[in-house]
Amino acid sequence: MTDQTLAGRKVAVLATDGFEQSELEKPVEALKAAGAIVEVVSPKSGQIQGWEHHDKGRAVPVDRDLSTARPEDYQAIMLPGGVINPDALRLEPQAIDFIRHFVTEKKPIAAICHGPWTLINAGARPISRTPAPAGSIARLWSTTVWSPRASPMTCRRSAPR
Repeated sequence: MTDQTLAGRKVAVLATDGFEQSELEKPVEALKAAGAIVEVVSPKSGQIQGWEHHDKGRAVPVDRDLSTARPEDYQAIMLPGGVINPDALRLEPQAIDFIRHFVTEKKPIAAICHGPWTLINAGARPISRTPAPAGSIARLWSTTVWSPRASPMTCRRSAPR
């Protein structure tokens, strides 16, 4: 994407049951406000269940079933976190293949909190890392933006420490 505006760009939000509510809804709102065409893509049809930390949150409608989604139709992907969501997605070969397209084609990828788990399974790797306490992947990757502008992928932390 040489044009840096999101207006008219199609963005896939890959998620399933167990996503963190704010990590899906807030970025979707921001993407839409910037003019992007956003589709929630999921291996589950109908709707997916969100969580607000330890409590059940709201369900979100699925716009496109993963089995019919073509990654070539999207210019970018956003991977929300939550502990359950990325853990379930990384066990879905079709989800990993979908993500791998964005990695190999060097399309923009945003992954929030635990979302990078799926990137690891898809073969992505950052070229720089921020040290974190042992066992703290959530702290290490909290609000990380992966940008496939260089090969191997580069990443930068978008939130202050």
